[in-house]
Amino acid sequence: KKFKSEVELLIKNKNKYVFLSAEAKIFLEKYLEKNIGSLLKNLGSKDTTGSAKDELLKRVVIIEKEYNKNHSLSIFSFDEINRLGEKLLAKGDTKFSEISKTALPEDLVTIIYTSGTTANPKGVMLLNSNFMHNIRVTPPTQRLNKEDRYLSILPSWHILERIAEYIALSTGASTAYSKPFKQVLLPDLKAEKPTIICSVPRIWESVYKGILDKAKKGSTLKKTMFNWAIGIGEEYKNAEGILNNTLPLFDRADYTPEEITQSKKTVKSLGWKYRLADKLVFKKIKEVIGGELRFAISGGGALLETVDLFFNTAGIMVCEGYGLTETSPVLTARNPENYIMFTVGPPLPEVEIKIVDKDNYDKELPNGEVGIILTKGLMVMKGYYKNEEKTKEVIKNGWFNTGDLGKKTYNGKYLKLVGRIKDTIVLRGGENIEPHPLEDRFKECDYINMVIIVGQDKSRLGALIVPDFEALKVYTEEENIEYKNINELINHPKVISLFQKEQKRLISKEHGFTPYETVMGIALLPHEFTMEAGEMTETLKMKRFEIHNKYKEEIDRICG
Repeated sequence: KKFKSEVELLIKNKNKYVFLSAEAKIFLEKYLEKNIGSLLKNLGSKDTTGSAKDELLKRVVIIEKEYNKNHSLSIFSFDEINRLGEKLLAKGDTKFSEISKTALPEDLVTIIYTSGTTANPKGVMLLNSNFMHNIRVTPPTQRLNKEDRYLSILPSWHILERIAEYIALSTGASTAYSKPFKQVLLPDLKAEKPTIICSVPRIWESVYKGILDKAKKGSTLKKTMFNWAIGIGEEYKNAEGILNNTLPLFDRADYTPEEITQSKKTVKSLGWKYRLADKLVFKKIKEVIGGELRFAISGGGALLETVDLFFNTAGIMVCEGYGLTETSPVLTARNPENYIMFTVGPPLPEVEIKIVDKDNYDKELPNGEVGIILTKGLMVMKGYYKNEEKTKEVIKNGWFNTGDLGKKTYNGKYLKLVGRIKDTIVLRGGENIEPHPLEDRFKECDYINMVIIVGQDKSRLGALIVPDFEALKVYTEEENIEYKNINELINHPKVISLFQKEQKRLISKEHGFTPYETVMGIALLPHEFTMEAGEMTETLKMKRFEIHNKYKEEIDRICG
């Protein structure tokens, strides 16, 4: 379904050369070859054979895997394309060099289709000048150099990964390629010993949970040592953050003299304990990710505060950044000199950002207030491919509407993300609720793997929860709960009661949630959300509208 819609869109817009990943093999063999005629008909062509069919696609290039060559289409492997290029170079072909000399800042470089988490994908047109902005300003702010070893984890076609690789090339840093799977990534981290990693929040959440799970399974002595180290580390790093101004302030300019005095005492008294904790515990955590990491970059989604806090406590610098495909992509990012916890850092040089009222985009809000994030600069896209209407909706007077909710720190230097305007849930009573803080809170539960808050136009909120089945298995053994299969497990009264108690514990008035946020129904799901099922993007973000449609019955049942 995914490839069908995307290739239809590419063909409709007269693209004749299409690169497809190995995942598209089945699509090519079972759909495209047999359905070219009907595809042409759907796209408004009167001629579904002959010349029209020949003009549909001139080349299809398959990356990575073998493919069935018995097609009327001209299909090549990526290796074959490389070999053709090598032959041309050997013959003295200079077309590439000639073309590169004619490149202009305003030239179109690529069209990247958005992931479609909240709507249909749109083709984002990016120019040379868009990419060159990030390539030019990022290395100095992040202190990147030719000695760095970059480990690539994300798909190479993803906008964040593309710019990371371009920047690595521009600085002379080396790049090694891995995959976001534990059995592949962990050995690669040890072998390559990267100094820089760029990944999405879901990967950091997995590493975090893996470390906690391993600690829980250790001996009593190891568990005690781990918990002691985390406790000391959090207290020490909090005090250090106050002294170094690496904790964000939204309602005041500075800490009180009393807070600063107390922090100095804490740093002095706990210094030796933190160094011991680092030697006994945190050093081993650092070794899990290679042992030589200078800093990591997290982007493509919001980093959980608990995960952010954990890695900071362990002395691992995770620089959270923010951007969109439409901004090619990076707008803001923490860096070694501006490492402000729980924020996405300061804007990159030459990037303008303002927070405006969600009901009046002409009204800029004071620092500390939540509103819509608008941005302006050389990194903003040219527009959406053959979609002038949508382009005009998001770009007005040079300002691009990100659709994201955020606020600036009191001093106006740093940005914090709050949510996405399209994700806002409006209950039947008119209450507006941001799902992300609730979901982040739920993820602190050991028994929860994935969660999505639902309830649009309903009387109350609901939570679709994918349990952490390994943790749940331990619980069932402790409680002597018998079950034959997963469905029996998630519908067992004791299991449902466990999650209801966790919901009441985590989502409460004491934790700052409103009454209509604390009342919700729960549905446990038997399997994870996946890319294959169309529920997750390739960067592991939930496709909310797909999930809402798929689990409509469950939502109706729990939300009333």
